[in-house]
Amino acid sequence: MRAVWLFFLIVVLYFFFHLMGWVGVMLSFLATVPAWGYFIIAGIVFSGYKVIEGVLEDKRADYEHIEREGQVFLDRMEEERKRRKEVQ
Repeated sequence: MRAVWLFFLIVVLYFFFHLMGWVGVMLSFLATVPAWGYFIIAGIVFSGYKVIEGVLEDKRADYEHIEREGQVFLDRMEEERKRRKEVQ
């Protein structure tokens, strides 16, 4: 599913740049960049991707931790409720 959204984003960005007339400018810029520049650009894009992936993974881990801690709290409340019922 992620690949479909990525493809859709790329198509939308292409059409946006095409409508704005920036495709030719970008192509002429890329034609003047030396070979090592492509590695730098690819590294920047890859680094940005890994940062976003890491942030999303941290959010998922935080959410799972909060869920576990919440469940522990609810279990303790339920045990306390049962204990109080037994005492009465």
